[in-house]
Amino acid sequence: MGGTMLDWPHLAPTELILSGGDALLLALAEAELPHPGRPHSSRAELALFVSLIARRAGIGRAAEGDALRAALLLPLSKVTSTFERPADPPRTHFRVGLALRSALAPYPELAGTATAAASCLAHWDGSGTPPLSASSIPVAGQLLGAALHASSARFFERSIADRERGLLAADLVASTRGRELSPELARAAADLLAEEGPRAKLARPAAELRAACAGLAPLRSSETELLGLAVWATEATRSLGHGHGRRCASLARRLAASLGLSPDGQRLCELAALAHDIGEREEPAELQSPRGPDLEHPERGAAILQKSRGLRALAPIVRAHHERLDGSGYPAGLRGEAIPFEARVVAVAEILDGMRNEREGRDGLESSVIERELRALAAAGQLDPSAIEAGIRAAEVFA
Repeated sequence: MGGTMLDWPHLAPTELILSGGDALLLALAEAELPHPGRPHSSRAELALFVSLIARRAGIGRAAEGDALRAALLLPLSKVTSTFERPADPPRTHFRVGLALRSALAPYPELAGTATAAASCLAHWDGSGTPPLSASSIPVAGQLLGAALHASSARFFERSIADRERGLLAADLVASTRGRELSPELARAAADLLAEEGPRAKLARPAAELRAACAGLAPLRSSETELLGLAVWATEATRSLGHGHGRRCASLARRLAASLGLSPDGQRLCELAALAHDIGEREEPAELQSPRGPDLEHPERGAAILQKSRGLRALAPIVRAHHERLDGSGYPAGLRGEAIPFEARVVAVAEILDGMRNEREGRDGLESSVIERELRALAAAGQLDPSAIEAGIRAAEVFA
């Protein structure tokens, strides 16, 4: 089967789409912008493939919704290309799917999404993982698997070697018919990749994703209730830092209480600390900034939260959590009282967690060392002295 080589466009971030939990999931996916050097697709693109294949194959909206939400959460940088080793089914897919299923366990209304994530690498002929076959594979899992194949094939098509062989994305997906994918889904995905029409849809992701999500039964869970899940999806793409957000949230609430903040102020610090790194993304080594940390992640995280009506109050805190009192921080170089007090609390919580826990090959520090280093940061005029004292008291409690 032949196809037309498409110059697929990259997705761009969109404006506020929906209220409720789906707004947060979609904003999170849109923040993961594709890059020509990134060896994996974006969540937003994968979700579009789910929707387009579902419509073409006549799959019901419930199964489409389950697969689409799984696509919006799946940490794709940890997923091996479906076509890298055709003889060796990519078990990385399956491990990531199981991890997502576990993360979704506290959300009963997302049980179908969890099932889709765990079954997306089952093969129609029974050769995949888990060892399901044919109609025993949940429809949402089949659909997500077809979208993963289509997305992987599009990236695989870009390599020079395969262009020279004339091997196109549509050919790759068509070759899965009756093996990895059902005949119907393989045909739908291959036809999709062979036509010019999808280029126009992927060129306007805002409208397409609005349409795809707006037709779903709305989630009852709010943005606040799903924030922990969104943070999991962010941390799951990174080699380090899993659980960092939840630990920082606990520390920030403890610090805020010690500082005499109201219950609402304590909750605000807790949620902002949970979400403080939601804008981080993992890049291939060749794309990482020589300046070190991802200096754009505070702005990116604030933009994600700003798109969710229930989380907008967290945006200025997340944007400022790397600012320092002496103006040496980022992204805006704010000084002193220009930095929200809650952001100063989150800054201390983040640094304290980094000192207490093993990171980047070094062991956690003893409480006496933590106290000395925190006082040095306060003396240097970088961190809020009152928050530092609260942090030292917390370090003593944990000793």
